[in-house]
Amino acid sequence: MFFIVSKLVSWLIDPMTWVVGGLIMAAIGVLSSRSVLIQSGIIVALGLVFLIGWTPISQYCLRQLEISVPNPSIDYASVAGIIVLGGAIDAPSSPMISRDIPLNSNAERMTRTVELAKHYPHLPIIFTGDSSALRGSYQSEAQLAAQFFQDQGIKNERIIIEARSRNTLENARYCSYLISSRRPWVIVTSAYHMHRSLQVFRRYHLNVVPLSVDFRSPADLEWLDFSFEQGYSRWKLVLHERVGEFVYRYVK
Repeated sequence: MFFIVSKLVSWLIDPMTWVVGGLIMAAIGVLSSRSVLIQSGIIVALGLVFLIGWTPISQYCLRQLEISVPNPSIDYASVAGIIVLGGAIDAPSSPMISRDIPLNSNAERMTRTVELAKHYPHLPIIFTGDSSALRGSYQSEAQLAAQFFQDQGIKNERIIIEARSRNTLENARYCSYLISSRRPWVIVTSAYHMHRSLQVFRRYHLNVVPLSVDFRSPADLEWLDFSFEQGYSRWKLVLHERVGEFVYRYVK
């Protein structure tokens, strides 16, 4: 039930939902000949388009997420292993034409893990994550992750696949069943997602140290830039993480 509700909330906090809501308000005003609704709807829609698209606002908000957890110096000789969170592979709903693994914009979660695995061949790897879609997929992300690691030359015996979790809360819960060592585990995920990940993993008493990857905010804000597409993408990440942090304080 929590998974389904979380998907509904994700839709409600999507910035495009608000823009469409403003346009619907204006359309209702036209149909009912109510000028107040027309004006209000247009103001809401245009105001949101400006807020979403003016680049420095979304850049700043995303940067605050990404720098909230600095990467520490890690002694890889003392850690127990590597945990990589799912979300970097788009699980297909039908058979793929190519055998290539469809990595998405979170791909650095996987590529950095492969880099670490080759530098530190003694460390086991836990991949945690299945499809986050409401409908099922032809192949799960976990299956594709296992194939990806094998294709990169990582031995099967080093890979532990946790294939049940559909969100960060379940990532932590199911990983807690797999980890018995009190030594720290390195957790690899996107920088914007690290704060929420540490929050929930530590609630399950897991000793994890962060390795943030996939930084997306620039060093300097682009004050004169406007991009609705990029702003929309950043706002979706920011709102999803901030609302998730709040909800995860009360859900276990």
